[in-house]
Amino acid sequence: MRKQELLNERRRKQEAKLRESIKATSSELRDINKQIEEEKYAVLIRLLRETGLPLDNTPLIIGIALEAKDMMDSTDESVRTAAINKYTDRYLAFQETRQSVQPAPQCVPAEASEPANPPADSPTLYYEEMG
Repeated sequence: MRKQELLNERRRKQEAKLRESIKATSSELRDINKQIEEEKYAVLIRLLRETGLPLDNTPLIIGIALEAKDMMDSTDESVRTAAINKYTDRYLAFQETRQSVQPAPQCVPAEASEPANPPADSPTLYYEEMG
């Protein structure tokens, strides 16, 4: 009987340790996902600034976005297709102009003093854009 109690206690400890590990991993994953979202928004804002849009004019920006959304939500397939083609063409033209002005950014290890692999307790990315 004592052997069974010891095995049960050991199993409970292992389960508790596993739950803690899962909790820590879930927290790290949430932090990484949050950082990815922040980076996406930073890139989006940077690209919007490059277009020359007045980002401080919130009603204009929201109005433009809602107009595009209305076209994309249209039940008329031809309206959706025309909107997709229009916005794709404008984006490609923007990218061509942008690339002719500056070279495409490349990811490279930041400074040599920084570790090649980030520490396990930090989701920080150790890359920066060149250009």
